[in-house]
Amino acid sequence: MKGPLPAQKQPLTCALLGASVAIVGLHLVCKPLALEAAMHGPDSVLIKGWYLDTDPQWEMEADWAYGVPAGQGGEFFGLPDPTSAATGRSVLGMNLDGDHSGDPGGPFYLRSPVVDCSEHSNVTLRFMRWLNIDWQPYMQAYIEVTGDGRTWIPIWENDCCTDIIESAWSLHEFDLSEFADGQSAVQVRWSHTINSGIWVYSGWNLDDIEFVGTPDSQVACPGDLDDDGLVSGSDLTQLLAHWGTDDPHCDLDGSGAVGGADLAQILADWGVCALP
Repeated sequence: MKGPLPAQKQPLTCALLGASVAIVGLHLVCKPLALEAAMHGPDSVLIKGWYLDTDPQWEMEADWAYGVPAGQGGEFFGLPDPTSAATGRSVLGMNLDGDHSGDPGGPFYLRSPVVDCSEHSNVTLRFMRWLNIDWQPYMQAYIEVTGDGRTWIPIWENDCCTDIIESAWSLHEFDLSEFADGQSAVQVRWSHTINSGIWVYSGWNLDDIEFVGTPDSQVACPGDLDDDGLVSGSDLTQLLAHWGTDDPHCDLDGSGAVGGADLAQILADWGVCALP
């Protein structure tokens, strides 16, 4: 049995910290907004995006719906839905007129269409989220990805002992490169399973859903920092000038610091770049 509901819950969200959200494995990490633009690098492009100005016609089950959120729910547990989308008017979410159902069942899915990532690397899923849900095992919430339409891999799940209470939109990102790079049938799905004893909350709200990645034509020779088709002294000079910094262009391995691994990449690519 759950313990009593705390007299007051003060959600600590990344929005309150002036930060967006990144996901590393199954862990949530706040990122300062000032660094957000630098995280993708200059070569990242939009593969596919849904900004929900019109109904995207995604596969939806049970409480999942498309429309304008009504700012309802959260009367007893958590906080209400938003009164507007992150951008525009409409969202994808669970029961946009109040709390989600408390009837046990599921999993109930929201599925994206198939996205062709066959000519991209460093594929990333990003979206805006406003979420209020109970904790596991009462509410089991997952985000999963597939690269072949058959095997679904979880990339996020809610905690076992802490509910999620949000009062603002926040940006979330997931590195899908292990599962999506070079794949032609990539899909993502959000799911929830409701179990006995659940407290009902206002649920999921999603907006501005994007797949971004680097075109393969731009990653055939990552050591070519000056894009002249040749890895040479000028690229090495540029790397050394940013040694020890977090410069995203020279941080070839994405470690957060320009260092030995990036130098090794330069040396491995030395010479004329091969065509992709």
